[in-house]
Amino acid sequence: MYNLCHKGMDIAQRFKRDLGYYLLVIIVPGGLNAALIPVLKRLLGAADFGKFSIKYSLLLFLVSAGVGWISQGVVRFRFVYGNQEKLLVSKIFRLCLIASFSIATVLYLGSRLFHDCSRALSFMMFTAFVLCAFQNVLISLAQANFLARFILISESVRTATFFVLGVLLLRLWPNFPQEALFFALNISYLISLILLMIRTKAGFAIAGIMKTGPAENAEFKMGGFFGYGLPLAFWFVLSYGMTYFDKIVLAKSIGYEAQGNYQSLFDLISKGVVYVLLPVTNALFPLFTKAFESGDKTGAFRLLKKLLFMELALVLLGAISYWPFGFKVLSWLLKVPPSPSYATAGFLAFLGAALWQMAMLLHKPLEMQKRTITMLKMNLVSFAIFGGTLVVVWILNSRNVQWYALPYLLGGITYALLCLVTIGRDKKNSLFGALLRLVFHKERSLKKQ
Repeated sequence: MYNLCHKGMDIAQRFKRDLGYYLLVIIVPGGLNAALIPVLKRLLGAADFGKFSIKYSLLLFLVSAGVGWISQGVVRFRFVYGNQEKLLVSKIFRLCLIASFSIATVLYLGSRLFHDCSRALSFMMFTAFVLCAFQNVLISLAQANFLARFILISESVRTATFFVLGVLLLRLWPNFPQEALFFALNISYLISLILLMIRTKAGFAIAGIMKTGPAENAEFKMGGFFGYGLPLAFWFVLSYGMTYFDKIVLAKSIGYEAQGNYQSLFDLISKGVVYVLLPVTNALFPLFTKAFESGDKTGAFRLLKKLLFMELALVLLGAISYWPFGFKVLSWLLKVPPSPSYATAGFLAFLGAALWQMAMLLHKPLEMQKRTITMLKMNLVSFAIFGGTLVVVWILNSRNVQWYALPYLLGGITYALLCLVTIGRDKKNSLFGALLRLVFHKERSLKKQ
């Protein structure tokens, strides 16, 4: 559908251009998201905010687990099946349709049976899941087609709609805060979905979902897509489970008020880290994939090296800034008790979120080789460390809030170290050898390949 690069624009130039747009996501939708957290906490109170955050976290967790692998596959295989993009999108949307409605049905039944939700709230959670799932896939399609500027527009409209409509409906329906926020969420995702469908021309692919005949199916093999994507589905389950299960345990052991305070602190810090570092990954992934498929590994790995050091510098700056004034600002914004316990919890959450974002860069070479099973195995080890630490914290320090951020941090440390160990074991492989030489040696050593 689109030209992958402009004439005369190399990978570094294209990255700088797209990174500029993704960085703007920090300022507009990222800023609105950050501002919404203290607003919602003040309007709802700590306990009700905790309840909403658990439901919303569950929704995002299930979306990531259910269709996150499809979204990643869009970017990874866009350049493999470049001449069959319409057919690729058609099949991907069919997958998304089956996955989203199946999981949304389970979510509806589970919310009715186990969360004591009203019928209206359960239905809105159902529709929010489906809309969010398709919106995530379309975001990836736009990312794969280098529509960074339009992603900025779409995400800005979505977050602004949720911000304004959510606050308005909380004023109109003060007795139904959960329903009000999920209704606003549905409208925001629907608007974003419509905008993305128009810009990516995905409507044509959706209309052709049922028209792919045997001849087309014979030409188009999805085995590689499933082999790449299905391990990623379980990878997302484990990764997002780490940001969900600790909050459930915290709410059960201490109560929703403490969980709400901790959740607001964790959300604002982790989202801040993601909005600062994720643009780097988003801009890199389609370019790295395109360069890898076209044989330009030198440029891809040179860029990856620079980004790793860039992220490390940003993380160190954030860590240094946190103790003098960072937590004081967060405590004032979120109305979180200014205690050492919450301060420590916030710092551990910051380190955990930062390590996970850096690990997303470290495992990109594995994604390029479609070694998602290896990634899953590494994440299984990380989740085991997370789960074991969470049990220990619950038993030994069940009343100390700060230690509930420790399992997430240890999971991130484990995954990042396993990425480095895996790269080290594959020194003889030219792809991983290139990465090692770029990180630890001078760039000219790569030119001999």
